[in-house]
Amino acid sequence: MREAIESTTSPHAGAGDRHCARTLPLVTRETDVLRLPAKLLRRAPPPPAAVAWSRGGGAMLVARGVRSFPSRRGARIQFRHEQNTTQATTPALAVLVDDASIAAVDPETGADRWTRRATAATALAASDEYVAVGFDDGRVEVLGAVDGTLAATVDLSDGSLDRGVRGVAFASSDVVAATTPRCVVLFAGATGAVVKRLALDRPATALTAAGGIAVVGAAAGAGALLVVDGAKTTKLSAPGAVCALALHASRYAAGCLDGAVRIYGDAVTTWASFQAPVRVVAFSDSGWLLAAGGRALACVEPGLERGEAPVLCVAPRRPRWAHAAWRPGARPILAAAAVDGRVFVFDAARADDAIPRAAAPLLCVTVDSAPAVAFSGGRLVAVGRGRAVGVVVDESCGE
Repeated sequence: MREAIESTTSPHAGAGDRHCARTLPLVTRETDVLRLPAKLLRRAPPPPAAVAWSRGGGAMLVARGVRSFPSRRGARIQFRHEQNTTQATTPALAVLVDDASIAAVDPETGADRWTRRATAATALAASDEYVAVGFDDGRVEVLGAVDGTLAATVDLSDGSLDRGVRGVAFASSDVVAATTPRCVVLFAGATGAVVKRLALDRPATALTAAGGIAVVGAAAGAGALLVVDGAKTTKLSAPGAVCALALHASRYAAGCLDGAVRIYGDAVTTWASFQAPVRVVAFSDSGWLLAAGGRALACVEPGLERGEAPVLCVAPRRPRWAHAAWRPGARPILAAAAVDGRVFVFDAARADDAIPRAAAPLLCVTVDSAPAVAFSGGRLVAVGRGRAVGVVVDESCGE
């Protein structure tokens, strides 16, 4: 403070400055002195999570109501909540897919339920009754979720060189939506009978389906989103190419190549400035939206007013995010997997009051490079390139 006053009395200072410096008393305020704490504050690392089981193999994993999201190295994950009364003690089924086989495992113990030989799988989805697997030759196989028996096979190929299945999803418990680069097909899971087939104007890049509705994403333009709702087909525009899609009630969320998330409802809401393509979007049961792109992972509360801040999930060493998924239930608890193999659990309801709001991780576990994650049967299941783990997440987590 005194140095500042002396500088104002120099010959280069103005007359008014010199007058004020001579006239005003010197007052030292509490805020003028930088006070460091006796003990430097350090951010505590998140506590390690308890691993219930670990097993090798698996590049994809499959649960009900969650579409399979590709990670940077091809890992996919999904879960099916099981309704079979003969297995009431195991309320969910996880399906692992690697380069040579499909294995249904118990998410609580990691033990095999059934296995099936399969190669070159490119997409995965599940419902209460079936597991759908897409292949690079344009086939989609529908398997019974209980025992893995083949229920139907549908060939989507149209003779083109690029005919691999880009995505599969369940529009309802027994209707499968599948897309290749040039078409989208809806068919009955039990018989394989085609319900609807539409040719696409441009190559498909993303697919999601729920509640009888299927949404296909493509390159930027007037028809970047194709919404198939029964006999009605609607095209929506997006300034950026669509990388990921999510669907909740009558809202569609599109993660785009230009680093923005666009939410289509009564109006179009855009969340921008991700500084990287948004390759993961997902809605929670209560309507929260998560979006991950590059090093940013944002959670948008339902009904958030314009100008209010979302919740940013922050982790040590600012990881680049590969995948994220919500835990079933009303509370906004999610798991996020980083490219370097670390998996964090966050509670968006525990965010601070800063702008933007920030949430710190509750748990952490290291799996493998670029894992994929999902919750099933009271477990957080994470799959990397060559390892799958089941992590204990207590029911009190986030309370």
